Amino acid sequence: FARCHSLPMMSMRNRKNPDKLGPKEAGPKPKSAAGTASHGRESKSRPSQRSSESSANQTGAESGRWSVWISIYCIVGLLIAVVLGWRYAVFVSELHENNMYFSRIETVEREISFRTESGLFYSYFKQFVQARSLSQAFHQLMHDNITEHGYTINVMERMNIHQEVLLGLLFRVLRVPLLLNTEPVYFYLNTVWSLHGMYIVAIFCTVWAITGGWAGGALSVVFYVANRHDTTRIWFTMPLRESFSMPFIMAQLLFVTLYFQRKRSSSSQNLLLAAIGICTFCLSVTWQFAQFVLLLQAFALYSSQALQMVPTHKVRNIMLIQLLCLSAVCILQFGNTLIPRSLVISFILASLMVFTIQGEKGLRSRSFIGCFFKMIGYTVLMFALAAGVNIVIKMLVAEEADGHIYNFVRAKLGLSQPFEDRCVPDEMCIGSVALLF
Repeated sequence: FARCHSLPMMSMRNRKNPDKLGPKEAGPKPKSAAGTASHGRESKSRPSQRSSESSANQTGAESGRWSVWISIYCIVGLLIAVVLGWRYAVFVSELHENNMYFSRIETVEREISFRTESGLFYSYFKQFVQARSLSQAFHQLMHDNITEHGYTINVMERMNIHQEVLLGLLFRVLRVPLLLNTEPVYFYLNTVWSLHGMYIVAIFCTVWAITGGWAGGALSVVFYVANRHDTTRIWFTMPLRESFSMPFIMAQLLFVTLYFQRKRSSSSQNLLLAAIGICTFCLSVTWQFAQFVLLLQAFALYSSQALQMVPTHKVRNIMLIQLLCLSAVCILQFGNTLIPRSLVISFILASLMVFTIQGEKGLRSRSFIGCFFKMIGYTVLMFALAAGVNIVIKMLVAEEADGHIYNFVRAKLGLSQPFEDRCVPDEMCIGSVALLF
C-alpha cells in the first residue's frame, strides 16, 4: 500500500521537475529546429523523387517506342533494298532476252552470242564443266595450248578466271536434277544477274548510310537504272571481268562508309574490317584492273588522313587489308608479276611508312601554317618513297607484264606515238576502252 501510495506522489513531483527523470522515464523530447527542418526537407524531397521516377519511366517508355519504330524503319528499308535488287536482276535478264532472243535460239548460238573476250572467258567455264574429273579440269587450265597458238600457258596465272573455276565447281557439285536442272549457260548468266542485284542493294544501302534515310537510296537506284547506258553494259557483255567485280566494289564502299562512321563498338569495327577484307579480295581476284580502283581508293584514303578527316589508324587498317588481299591474289595467280609491280603496292607501302614516321601525333600542330607545311612535306615524302619502292620492286621483278598498260596511258596522254598504231594488246584498242581515256 505504501508503494502504491508513493507512486502517484513521485509522478506528480517528476511532472514538476522532469530533469530528474532518466531518459526512458522522461518521455519523448520536443523536436529541435534542425530536426524539424530536415524532416521538412525529407517530406518535400519525396514528391520530387516520385516525379523524377515517373519522368524516367515515361522516358524509358518513349525510348522503347522509338526503338520499335526504328527497327520497323530499318526492316522496311532492307526489304525495299532486297526487292529493288531482285527486280533489277529480273530487269537486266529481260533486257538480255529481248536483245538476243536468248531462250529461242540453239545452245551453240547462245555461246556464239558472247562477243570477243566474253566468249573466251565463258569457254573456260564450259571447259571446266565438261571435263571428266576435277584433276583433268585443273590440268587443262594450267597447261592450256589453245588460247595462244604455239605456246602452253597457265590460264589461271595469266587471266582472272577464278570466278569461272568457282562456278564450275558449284555446277559440278549441284548438278543433280532435284537441286539444279538447268543448262550451264543459264547457271552462269543467273549468277551474273544475281551479283548485279547485290550491286543495287549495295548502292541503296551506301546512300542510306550517308544520308540517313532510305528514300535517298531508292532515288539513287532510280538514277542508276535511268542512266544504265552510261553506268553498265551488263545485258550484252555478261562474262566480262567488270561484271563480276563491280558489285564487290560497291559492297566494299558500303562497309568502308560504315567503318568510318563514329560511335562504333570494337566488335562491330572488327566485323566491318572482315567484310571489307572479303569484298576487297573478291574485287581483286575477279578483275585484272581492280588494282587501279584500289589505287584511286588509296589516294582518297591518304588525302582524307592528311586533311585529318578520318583517324590515321582506320586508314592504316584499310590499307593493310588492301595489301594483304593483293598479296593473296598474287599467290592464287601463281606469282603473277602484274600485282607486285603495280603502283598501288608501292603507294600503300610508302603511305604506311609515312604513317609510321608521323606517329600517333600525326599532322597536329599549334598553328594552321605549321599543319599545312607538315602536310605538304609528308605528301612529298610519300610520293618520293612510292617512286623509290616501285623502282626497287621493278629491279627485283624484271619481267614487264604491265608494260602495255603504261604504254597505253602514255599514248593517251600524248607522251608517245599513237597507241592505235601499235595495238598491244588488240583488246585495248576497242572504242569502249578508248572512251575511258
